[in-house]
Amino acid sequence: MSADGGVTWRLADRGLVAAGQGLWDYAATASGATVFAITEPLSTKPTNMGPTPPLILWRSDDAGATWTRPGALPHAYVGKMRAAMVGGTPVLYLQTFDDPSHSYIQAGPWGASGSWLTAPASGPSGPLAQNFPVLTTMPDGSLLIDSGGILAWRWSARPGGWRQIAADPRLTSSIKSAFIVTTASGQQLWLEGSTESMSDVVEYSTLLT
Repeated sequence: MSADGGVTWRLADRGLVAAGQGLWDYAATASGATVFAITEPLSTKPTNMGPTPPLILWRSDDAGATWTRPGALPHAYVGKMRAAMVGGTPVLYLQTFDDPSHSYIQAGPWGASGSWLTAPASGPSGPLAQNFPVLTTMPDGSLLIDSGGILAWRWSARPGGWRQIAADPRLTSSIKSAFIVTTASGQQLWLEGSTESMSDVVEYSTLLT
């Protein structure tokens, strides 16, 4: 990580390596102070056969200087991970799997018990598409996904359902990626998709509030 715009760098996972762990994936909140990491033993050898080695969840609240284990992962099979601040609390969003075609969104870990909240399996217009792309986190701490169409859906890690965000009507394919852009006028949500005449075009939404 760098605290001076990239002039100097330090290893944020040094403590994890010292514990015999190799980085599997990580996610940081927007400030970079809180970082979640998933690791596997350094002795793990890549293989397409056999069970997945035990994955371990870690958390740092000082940008990787020290690490603690906040609790167990909610599922053995984990996909994308994103971190955000929800009501002043750092939250990790995880895409978890029963099998390669059936995924869920879970958020946590909460409190001393390390419990996890599972997002509803259906939105306003019906069941979510399975194995949906996880896009980004929003300024309010909610998670944005594409549920198999040209509409993005957002869910916040608190009781409640999914909300739809209408994409640009010119988009004709699933949303491939999304990111937040900060301008002098405010924040904008940019979506990458395709139109009838172009591919991989980037469109942006109205200003976020």
